[in-house]
Amino acid sequence: MNLLVMIDYSIIIPVAVAGILIIICLTTVILACVLASQVIKPPRRTHEFALNYHIANNGVAPEYYSSLKREEWQIRSLTGNLLKGEWIIPDDNNTRRVLIMVHGHGHNLMGNLKYLPIFLRRGFEVLIYDQIHSGISEGKFTTMGFHEAPDVSMIIDSICKQNKPEVIGLLGESMGAATVIMTAARDRRVDFAISDCAYADLDQQLSYRLKYAYNLRRFPLIPLGSLIAKLLCGFYWHQVSPIKELEIADGLPDTPILFAHGLSDTYIPPQASQDLYNVKSGYRDLLLVAGARHTESVCTAPADYEQAVDRLINEVITG
Repeated sequence: MNLLVMIDYSIIIPVAVAGILIIICLTTVILACVLASQVIKPPRRTHEFALNYHIANNGVAPEYYSSLKREEWQIRSLTGNLLKGEWIIPDDNNTRRVLIMVHGHGHNLMGNLKYLPIFLRRGFEVLIYDQIHSGISEGKFTTMGFHEAPDVSMIIDSICKQNKPEVIGLLGESMGAATVIMTAARDRRVDFAISDCAYADLDQQLSYRLKYAYNLRRFPLIPLGSLIAKLLCGFYWHQVSPIKELEIADGLPDTPILFAHGLSDTYIPPQASQDLYNVKSGYRDLLLVAGARHTESVCTAPADYEQAVDRLINEVITG
């Protein structure tokens, strides 16, 4: 006997569509959580691991770090986290020049070693430290400059209370460079800044990385990831924008800035430094190094880098 089975597609189709939409939504949320985690909670690298990396990749001599004259330093951040680092003391310590170095995303103070010789030879006392959620400092999240920039100003407060230097400079690479620009734009005690491979705008940079690394569009992952960052650590990604900070400061005409970027950088495009340079008014310098990848300009073209630093410092001293 044949049985005629009547299928009610008016019920099945909407249920199937709803199921597919739920799967798409859940997948999107999961991907946004993964993206947000990569941004605000990168893995911590130990000092030993980072030192070995820079010895192997950036030409740092194995004995260099141990040969430095170092003094331990620590301070409580504005978010309540203990930040730890070291003062690096030059042989000639009579110039009263201070440089604060700010490392990049997912790294620690060892990333600053490759820059030290330039400034120690010029009599700078240099502070290197682990930012929040980095190295041996405390903190659950990295905030891409949102909380890190106010921390730099707080560090300047501490330095000035002890003995105000004649010159206060900042140097940052990658996320640290973005942090340095935002700090300089807000804190006019900064006499000069060096921005090595900064992103001009965090939302724009993350959209670029999403497209470059995964061939995914900005929407909806970037807005969702930004919302997750807001819920977990208090900021939307569009709130971190060095280029907007420069615009608000009318181009920051009174603070000389050196922008450096490797032309082979695929992590943060060189155009970001070009865009920042275009907005900056007053003294500005742009060093674009052929063949240099992300934050490798000082290693690829050390003489050019040093000459650019000398022009910058001369502008500060004589300008």
